[in-house]
Amino acid sequence: MPAARTSSVVRAACGLLFAQFLLAGPAAALDARYLAEDAVDLRALLPAPPAAGSPADEADLEAVLRAQEARTPATTAAAQADAQVSVFRVGDVLGPAFDTSRLPLTTALYREIGRDATAVVVRAKKYWKRPRPPQASDRVKPVVETTSNDSYPSGHALYGCLVGALLGLMVPEQRAALLARGDAFAWNRVVGGAHYPTDVAAGCTSGKIIAAVLLQNPRFRADLAAARDESRRVLGLAPAR
Repeated sequence: MPAARTSSVVRAACGLLFAQFLLAGPAAALDARYLAEDAVDLRALLPAPPAAGSPADEADLEAVLRAQEARTPATTAAAQADAQVSVFRVGDVLGPAFDTSRLPLTTALYREIGRDATAVVVRAKKYWKRPRPPQASDRVKPVVETTSNDSYPSGHALYGCLVGALLGLMVPEQRAALLARGDAFAWNRVVGGAHYPTDVAAGCTSGKIIAAVLLQNPRFRADLAAARDESRRVLGLAPAR
């Protein structure tokens, strides 16, 4: 995804984030989850997707088609495996010990994060109502299952970049690898034919915004610390300072 575009989106979002969080605070505090669905209004923080039929929309489609043409058996298999929304897909760079059977606190934490983030992103999807690439062009041949819900922003990309950032806080020794894995998890939605690059860029930006908001929540910080300690123990790493 173009770095300049993502950077400009992040700068614009950060300008609104603090006021957005303060306005949403009372609603979030009444909800038992970490993040109420109206705690972050992505409609106010993200640019609109390219208009249908515009040059930017056509360029987005061409990027999907180029990714499709470049598929290999290995990249197809990776895209299909990353269709599973799981912290253990993004965390696979930490090795086989990072496994749900050994990490009950981590599993529960990231399951709840996924639920909360999904509620936030669905509101934005319903607002923009962007058709997915296979709905827009029969030249797109997806190799992953695509649902009929809207394309922008990508919920998979949101989750991948959110999880990559949070895992990087838990295991800072592997932060660069975890952030890169989150990006790859997100980009596999383009490889698979399920999303446009702009969907993925907006999803990744959304994930990092949500990470920043979650870290304002004392309950979340406590649960993240517990998951961090559990994961570091299982991975054989020194306790966090």
